[in-house]
Amino acid sequence: MSPSRTIREDGPGRRLGERALAELAEAERLFASTGEALHHGIHFGRKALRRCRAALALGRERFGERGQCLDRRLRRILRSLSRERDAQAVIERLDALLGEGRLRPEIADPIRTALLARRDRILARRLARDPGLAGLRTRLRAITRAVARLPWSELDEDELRRALLRQRRRALRAGARAEDGGEEELHRYRRRLRRLRQQINLLKAATGRSHARHAIRPDPADALSRMRDALLLARALRGLREIPSTLRRAALAALDSAQEPEPS
Repeated sequence: MSPSRTIREDGPGRRLGERALAELAEAERLFASTGEALHHGIHFGRKALRRCRAALALGRERFGERGQCLDRRLRRILRSLSRERDAQAVIERLDALLGEGRLRPEIADPIRTALLARRDRILARRLARDPGLAGLRTRLRAITRAVARLPWSELDEDELRRALLRQRRRALRAGARAEDGGEEELHRYRRRLRRLRQQINLLKAATGRSHARHAIRPDPADALSRMRDALLLARALRGLREIPSTLRRAALAALDSAQEPEPS
């Protein structure tokens, strides 16, 4: 019997559970990618796991310690893949600078080659410890079976809406702290905004009704994500000692200019 068949009775909770299981299945499929595709598989597989965590958080009160334990297991998997994700993200940020015309190809190309080699070394070390991510995928299948056994069908729409409002309050509190905070406070605000957005989308799929009125507007999550990737790229650039310092300085200057606000 497939995991999704253990969720019975039509209703928003059951549909939410099906979405959570679909995200886990998608993550497992992506983590089974090979070659160049695995870099993108890790990036998008992590996104799928975050959406599953957002679904679990909507049922947090009903699921109790069982749900929290599963959330912690998913978080450990996500964190274990953060270096691989970041190594791919800095390349995409560099490509964005090139596409925006902020970097000339003769500057970007050797840096990109070095970043690709760095990314491949990071992934190779991971695969040496866990060939084909087989161990990770085994852990993920065990989590999937446990997620399928949660009482999804007991969740009703009012309970889900209350959970969404709790997440909105958490995001607003994080935003207030981020106003005068540092990098970590901004990172926390971004994560909470992202989860709120994910939960709004999940509830629309589960209930058929829009909950967009609970979104925080303007939503700076995308801008905060770009800022974080820019910081990661800056750190990676400073570590590329095989690249001439003139090229590294040019790339860092382009990165700084991209972070400046547009003139009004």
